[in-house]
Amino acid sequence: MTCDAIQERLDELAFARALDAATPEARALAAHAADCPACGAHRRFLVALADALAVPVPAAAEAAVAAARARAARVLRARATPPRVGRDVAVALAVAVLALPLVVGHAYVVIEGGAWLLARWLPAPVLDWLGAAYLVSLALGVGALYGLIPLAVAFRQRALGGST
Repeated sequence: MTCDAIQERLDELAFARALDAATPEARALAAHAADCPACGAHRRFLVALADALAVPVPAAAEAAVAAARARAARVLRARATPPRVGRDVAVALAVAVLALPLVVGHAYVVIEGGAWLLARWLPAPVLDWLGAAYLVSLALGVGALYGLIPLAVAFRQRALGGST
């Protein structure tokens, strides 16, 4: 084992707080560090670093822990999903789905009307590309709108205080 590998293993033991453990590996590494000046200096550095970082952490007062738990419980209860949110989202999505035939019909009229109006000036592949670009933009817009429905319902629930 090279000195670099031994120093890496010393680092791992130091992070695990097992540098002075009674394991055979820790004893073998300590024996090597006693004979090797570089590894010995590295081990002494790790021991000094561990001693410098060994700051006792005071225990938290029971009253502070109880107050923090009570506050966390209040916050979690306040953020709990009201029971009617699922039904409200379903109703909003059902109403939005009723508008889909109008959206599809509008898209058909725009694409066919645009093709009819622009057929004299633009070749068919360009018209097809324009129709596809319009459909993609419409699909992204409608998808974003439908994706915002649960957020709108949650905003409404929050504005009404969750009483609906």
